[in-house]
Amino acid sequence: MTSSVASRSLVDCEPRYRETVIRMLRSQAWLRQGLICLGRHYSDGNKYAVSVGLKKRDSAEGIKDYVRDILPADIDWPLD
Repeated sequence: MTSSVASRSLVDCEPRYRETVIRMLRSQAWLRQGLICLGRHYSDGNKYAVSVGLKKRDSAEGIKDYVRDILPADIDWPLD
């Protein structure tokens, strides 16, 4: 989410929902940073790192595990 969209979200929301919107925006930024840290899945660099033993598995598998860990237990998402 870009900063202009985030700003518009805060301006347009009702004051009683402002704190909720702020928490949602922070969690989206947190999720984005977490996924960036895991690397680009199926990229040439990632394939190379796996092939020479720098990584144990492709980033896609790590991303799936990460998302499964942070999702609520009662949501069944098709991650495979």
